[in-house]
Amino acid sequence: MLLIVGSDDDPNARRLVDQLYIKNLNYIQIDPSKRALTTLKWRLGEDQLLLNGDALHPKAVYMRHNVFSTDSELWSLALVRTVTSFILGNPSVRVMNRKSLLHDNNKTANLLLAEALGLKVPETEVYAGPPSCLKQEFEGQDVIAKPLEGADYASLPSDIDEASVSYAAAFVQSRLPGENYRVFVIDGKAYGFSVQSALLDYRVDPETKVVSVPLTPDIIQGSIALATRCGFDYCALDFRADADDTWVFLEINSFPMFVDFDDASDNALVNAQLAFLQSGSAD
Repeated sequence: MLLIVGSDDDPNARRLVDQLYIKNLNYIQIDPSKRALTTLKWRLGEDQLLLNGDALHPKAVYMRHNVFSTDSELWSLALVRTVTSFILGNPSVRVMNRKSLLHDNNKTANLLLAEALGLKVPETEVYAGPPSCLKQEFEGQDVIAKPLEGADYASLPSDIDEASVSYAAAFVQSRLPGENYRVFVIDGKAYGFSVQSALLDYRVDPETKVVSVPLTPDIIQGSIALATRCGFDYCALDFRADADDTWVFLEINSFPMFVDFDDASDNALVNAQLAFLQSGSAD
């Protein structure tokens, strides 16, 4: 039995549940946005969860913290922490990215590791200071700024709101003129996509178009190697082409949004995730 901890408000969790339903596969979903009278308990040393007092013995777990229903974020976090403790206490339960459960995904470390593995990375400075100082220091330079810890979009320094706290610590990187690409790595296999947008950050562009593309051997090898070193069974690597059309690595994300890319690949991504979760005991 597969346990889903994720909300129907989350397109990613909903896509997985839809595929399970279509394939007539057995699962139980705990939806953080529907928490009425829900209790979840695990006793150390036991191989079962108690959901409203009823025993569950999941062979695999798919978990996503729900950020799509703001009134249930704390409850979602409570569920994720409880189920994570169960997973850590039961090594045979299949879960994606088990090896990374106990460490943070550090973007700076990932850039250094990617470069060591042979991927090209952009010229990068790590900067801390008020946005007004950042704007002044990099005025006229062809660079972009991204918050060091995420939580906001890539921006030209000149466009940053000086009242913003998101860019207090930031990556400042050379601006790359080419197309965006994303590579998903799922259970050691790579899937490539072109992300076509006229905007600096395609996530804010409603006209963004996603197309499945073939990958070169060096990108496949480097992407899988980086995912493996980060302990990710499931992740996505972002690239952007430079003036020579060389793919430059930007960042790697665990549990990325995948639905638009799944649509562009005839459900290859959701099916690969389900195959992983159904493939037996974890290492």
